[in-house]
Amino acid sequence: MSRRAWGGWLAALLLSACAPALNWRQMDLADADGLRVRFPCKPDRIERLLRLEGVDAPLRMAMWSCEAAGATWVLAAARLDSATEVSATLRALAAATEGNLAWADRRARQQAPALTEPPWQRIDTGAVQVPGMTPNSDARSWRIQGLKPDGSSGAGPLTVNAWHFSHGLTVFQAAVWQGEAPLLRQNGEDAVEVFLRALHFPG
Repeated sequence: MSRRAWGGWLAALLLSACAPALNWRQMDLADADGLRVRFPCKPDRIERLLRLEGVDAPLRMAMWSCEAAGATWVLAAARLDSATEVSATLRALAAATEGNLAWADRRARQQAPALTEPPWQRIDTGAVQVPGMTPNSDARSWRIQGLKPDGSSGAGPLTVNAWHFSHGLTVFQAAVWQGEAPLLRQNGEDAVEVFLRALHFPG
């Protein structure tokens, strides 16, 4: 899968989700180093070969995703051959995702030139700390806000919160893709934070 195809894969996540509620379930992903995660919906799993700029070998990327409360919830994982590839792959995953979101924003603004809000912005939200993860200075989180192409109106708002981290030779990307509707709060908790804080490795 080329970076262009990776963009097509991610583009499917730009569609607005329609599931109405959050129904949290805990999962231990045996084929992702046993990572424990809580999804607010039942995820589907797909697997693709992914080529990233600056990474020599294609990655076999597994992705779990589902839609709930107007958002798409995603976890992706790929196992590498060498520890020397981890940092470069984390950076390449973040760059590829950002690049495709920037492309989507430009396309949306071409389709709906009168729509100027929200402005495109990328916000570094700091280091990622997942219990049991392998420490790495490239384990970072960020938020991108902008526009997405929309078939009915030409464009619509999009916010993506993403976290990149690793465990041994496995690299991960966890993300929440939100459209216009605000996410539901349960027991006063922000659902995006619930998703992130539930991530941890056994041991």
